[in-house]
Amino acid sequence: TYSNLKNHEKAFKYQLKAIKLIERGLGKKHRSYYIVMNNLANTCYELSMIHDHEDSLYTYYNNLSISFYSSCMELVKKHSIDYAMVLDNLSIVYSALGNDSLALETANKAVDIYRDSLGRKHLDYSIALSNLSLRYNDLGYNGKALELQEEVLGINEEIYGIDGFGNIVILNNIAHTYFELEQFDRSLESFLLLNEIYQ
Repeated sequence: TYSNLKNHEKAFKYQLKAIKLIERGLGKKHRSYYIVMNNLANTCYELSMIHDHEDSLYTYYNNLSISFYSSCMELVKKHSIDYAMVLDNLSIVYSALGNDSLALETANKAVDIYRDSLGRKHLDYSIALSNLSLRYNDLGYNGKALELQEEVLGINEEIYGIDGFGNIVILNNIAHTYFELEQFDRSLESFLLLNEIYQ
């Protein structure tokens, strides 16, 4: 697909056509409508990342992404996994726009739903928790971010193993957080663990 090829402009064009066709043929309540709407929101976020933060298109595409995600939330049941996924994605867009407190609030809601629906040892919960830790980083609450990142690492180690490739991102986040906390030895230790996994 064009999204996989990173041709987000073409993906956006065809997703807009698809959403209109699905609405006419199947209606807004059909699962396909939600899926394409969610893809549109994702594509708009990707399009925003092509532009400089001061560029008006950066804000335009992020706001469009929020609009599509908001429509997605009306199409799925509250407190469902789909709803949590939309909340998680919305928090990333809010963060991109510098609305850190709303990003944190939204990410917290997503984590609560994933935890209540899937438990604390599920990969989707781990991903949402990792996202929440970044929102705490954004606000300068690095101690809280680190606490969540350590929890994510524990979950990931159970899923992937201690030296699993899936631990790379969270080890990088932990190293960054230790650096922000000026615990440089611990930061280096995390980077070295990360390097071991790469090799």
